[in-house]
Amino acid sequence: MMALINGWPYWRETMRGLLWGLGLLSLAVGSAQAQVPVTSKPLSQLLFHPEQSAPARVESLNSSRLSAQLSARIDRILVRVGDRVEPGQLLLELDCRDWVSQHQALQAISRQFQSQIKLAGAQLKRSQNLRSRNSISEEKVEQHETDLNVLRARYASHRQQLEQATLQVERCQIRAPYAGLVRQRLVGLGELADPGTPLLALQQLDALEVVAQLRPQQLNALPDKFEFEFQQRRLPVRLRTALPVIDATARTRELRLEFDIEQALPGSSGRLLWRSTLGRLPADLLIRRQQQLGIMVLNSQTQPPQAQFVALPDAIEGQPAPLPLDSLGELGLRSDTPVIIDGRQALFSGDSVMESP
Repeated sequence: MMALINGWPYWRETMRGLLWGLGLLSLAVGSAQAQVPVTSKPLSQLLFHPEQSAPARVESLNSSRLSAQLSARIDRILVRVGDRVEPGQLLLELDCRDWVSQHQALQAISRQFQSQIKLAGAQLKRSQNLRSRNSISEEKVEQHETDLNVLRARYASHRQQLEQATLQVERCQIRAPYAGLVRQRLVGLGELADPGTPLLALQQLDALEVVAQLRPQQLNALPDKFEFEFQQRRLPVRLRTALPVIDATARTRELRLEFDIEQALPGSSGRLLWRSTLGRLPADLLIRRQQQLGIMVLNSQTQPPQAQFVALPDAIEGQPAPLPLDSLGELGLRSDTPVIIDGRQALFSGDSVMESP
């Protein structure tokens, strides 16, 4: 008993040292526990560009019904359905013997006018020579000048009639206005065609466009290149124009696109595919802090590093968050900003973190 009493100062000092050591150890452990282990990836590695699509179809720029421009009987049909034709190729002929005969008669009259004008011009020239020798009156010279001018005026009017007859004769032959395909024969041999009667249906094959209807929100950040998917094939197309009109019923805008090299068949239906130039973050990276959706990034400028919450104003819960690259600076972000992946759910801005390998 006396030995214990005599050794008490030693034990007291020993216990004080142990308690002091335990206190330091608990502080060290607490400090280590305050740094939450996390993993991160650069923002640029997390952004993705989702593929979008819209219904589309292939249309020919020209799908025409070739019609008669005069009244005549159908004399010859030189093409059949499915034939490919070239520009200017003769497709159908009308019986235009009446117009041909009239045209020939007008040509004969034209030759008469030319002879009369030639004679009147010679007479005027002789009378002018006689006037210079005072062998003819001035009135006679003026009469010859008037005769020549009247003939010229009548000939000019006649030429208009001849041109009209020539045009009617040309209209007796129906020619292809462009390279294309004969889709339908709408008349038969011997039928009487009146002005406006459809004769043949022709469709152009080398001037095609892809037509697609897009919702207004799909028009944001459109790329330069698209693809038209049909029958398990994808053909590259490029944007020609987006019509500045919204369809009142479907609330969509129409896009017109052109094929690069290979074309689909007219009338093909499929889907227009593209990847938006607007980057997006995966929806599972979003967290909510103070009624705002955003991401947790790692601020390595502090010691120890800290978590920092960045709100994304256009984010919608459960959907990938749009993140335009040109607006990163406004949010205090850069393409190489480390975004916290593991451990983000329990973090708040200002929490100390420790990046795990």
